[in-house]
Amino acid sequence: MSEQLIEYKFKYRLTNGTVYREKTIKYRLINGTAYHEETIKIVIDYIERARLEHGRVRFSLGDTQTGIDWGDTLDCCGYIGRSMGEIKIPLLIKNSRSTGGSGLLDHCIIKLEYKGPNDKSYREVYRHKKYQKRIK
Repeated sequence: MSEQLIEYKFKYRLTNGTVYREKTIKYRLINGTAYHEETIKIVIDYIERARLEHGRVRFSLGDTQTGIDWGDTLDCCGYIGRSMGEIKIPLLIKNSRSTGGSGLLDHCIIKLEYKGPNDKSYREVYRHKKYQKRIK
């Protein structure tokens, strides 16, 4: 996998076109897909694998400092696609017939499970070293 670091400057504008805020985000460009620079390598590897092999992922999002799971249960599993914009970010695609999906917060993944196209069940491939479920 070829890797390249890029910076992208977002400009937030008012309806009259005036820029009121700018933010620069650094990405790692791997196989044409832009991953947040804070995303760890093994997560990128499995997301790319799922995208290229049409495998499925199931993940938990959370605080990457403390390892505490945010407890989100919606939009946490599916196929991986890629956006078509200037910066091609990974998308979570609900099922194989879907044509679009939501952007993936790849740098907030604290637990990742992968299921290849020929696998019968998911297997855990990454867990944050301090991972803990949120206590309600």
